[in-house]
Amino acid sequence: RRTLLSICLVVASACWIGASPAYAQTAAGEITGVVQDQVGAAVPGATITVTATRTNLQRVVVSTSDGVYTAASLARLAWGLAISAAIGLAFGIVTGIIPYARAGLSPFIAALSLIPPLAILPILFIVFGLGELSKVVLIVIGIAPFLVRDLALRAAELPAEQIIKAQTLGASSWQLTLRVVLPQLLPRLLDSLRLSLGSAWL
Repeated sequence: RRTLLSICLVVASACWIGASPAYAQTAAGEITGVVQDQVGAAVPGATITVTATRTNLQRVVVSTSDGVYTAASLARLAWGLAISAAIGLAFGIVTGIIPYARAGLSPFIAALSLIPPLAILPILFIVFGLGELSKVVLIVIGIAPFLVRDLALRAAELPAEQIIKAQTLGASSWQLTLRVVLPQLLPRLLDSLRLSLGSAWL
């Protein structure tokens, strides 16, 4: 009965912290183990210890390493910013210098930017699961439309004379993008990423 009570207490404690434990009884009335995430992988630096008697719970100790969670959050943020920057550059250049693409994509991007990211969080959990992927996708959906619109506006502001001169000198579409448009968009991209850090972290 003591073992059954301890197991129940461990499960209840794990539900309270939002993870599942892998436990092992080490002494009479005491169980220690590691904490697992939603996909069953052990959370580094997180352990749980439950001490109980036959009648009451004496102690629940959950020890974690704050540095591990900080590193995981920073990695998640870095992935989200990198993917958003790539999407922002690609669609920003296309919608900024190609009128037909601007006419077709701008309404869709504007409508997507008005959707609160947290409103679609349950859908992301259903589609991508409870792991890190859904959190990275949430960051991308939250800041990518802002980057696309900002970079598209900057590309549309480029002097038409520069593009005409490059085409007159025989520049192809790739050369025009890489040597004329992209160098002038990179500083704006860095500013946009800096401004979106707050919303991406939240």
